Amino acid sequence: MDRTNKSLIAVSAVSGALLGWVVKQSVSKRQERVDYKPFVERVKNRERNFYAEGRKRAKEIESIKQEVHHKIEQ
Repeated sequence: MDRTNKSLIAVSAVSGALLGWVVKQSVSKRQERVDYKPFVERVKNRERNFYAEGRKRAKEIESIKQEVHHKIEQ
């Protein structure tokens, strides 16, 4: 290996280590926040809300169907 390749490898290793440290610090500070919720937890909450809204709308549609059916029968 010549000198350029060795220095390129050294610079790459140092920059990779520095980038890893920065990401680790960023994640650590983010988790310390009071309002922090993991991504998976946010997705689960959103899914629960969509399911609850869908169930509510389905009940509303069913009541409208029953109301129309009763009016037709009269």
